[in-house]
Amino acid sequence: MCEMMEKFDAYLTERNREVSEEAQKLIQEERADEARFLKAKANIFDVFKSLFRVSCQQAEGDTGKCDTLFLDKAKSVPMSWQKALTLAKEHGDTERILMEETKLSAVEEILERYEVFKAEGGDGE
Repeated sequence: MCEMMEKFDAYLTERNREVSEEAQKLIQEERADEARFLKAKANIFDVFKSLFRVSCQQAEGDTGKCDTLFLDKAKSVPMSWQKALTLAKEHGDTERILMEETKLSAVEEILERYEVFKAEGGDGE
């Protein structure tokens, strides 16, 4: 795995940890409903870390191929969440709307950061 890929993988791991810790703090403050949304967000970072690692393994060291595989997967996975958001809006399901929006905002954050890592050669800052 090239340096950029290693740094992006580390970023996903760190964001998962940060969001999970924040969820735990909310639980300790007896704010379990809010914590549920953060747990879902942390899970998205974990899912995308797996997608990224699988893409890199399938690419067998080819950075360009890894990029293509990852972005294809990263764009197809959230399609079901987008559909669920649309249905939730149609039915006025506020809690489900918030959950799907939380997931999709995590995806947006991940993809934006990925582009920064690529552009800056792995710094991501």
